[in-house]
Amino acid sequence: MDLCVCNNKNYVVICNYHSNYPEVCPLKKTRTAVIKAMKFIFAGQGFPKIIISDNGPQFTSEEFLKLGENYNFQHKTSSPKPQQSNGLGGKTISIINNLLKNSGEDFYLSLLAYRATPLSCGK
Repeated sequence: MDLCVCNNKNYVVICNYHSNYPEVCPLKKTRTAVIKAMKFIFAGQGFPKIIISDNGPQFTSEEFLKLGENYNFQHKTSSPKPQQSNGLGGKTISIINNLLKNSGEDFYLSLLAYRATPLSCGK
C-alpha cells in the first residue's frame, strides 16, 4: 500500500500480494481519505491480515492505528532502503503511474485491461 502522485493528483494504491491485483482510489485529502478508500476497497475485496506500507503520516496516524484494531489487520512498515523490502509496492506504483500518464481520458479502462492481462508468473 502506498500513495501515488500523478498530474498533481493523489491516489492510494493497494496491491494484493498473492494475486498482484491492484486497487486505485483518487484522494482529495491524504490522511482521512486513505482510510475511507481502504474501507471501500475492503468492503469489496475483504479484509487483509497484513498491510505493508511506508512510514508516511497517513499510515502512522491515530485514525489509521484505530482502523487496524477495528478491522483486525497487522500493519508492517517498510524502510525506504533497501527498496526490496516493499518491491511489490514500488513496482505497482510504477505500473499505475504509467497507466495514469498514458491512458488518456479513461484511466479505468486501462486499469481494467491491465488487470485482465495474464501475468508471466501465472497469477
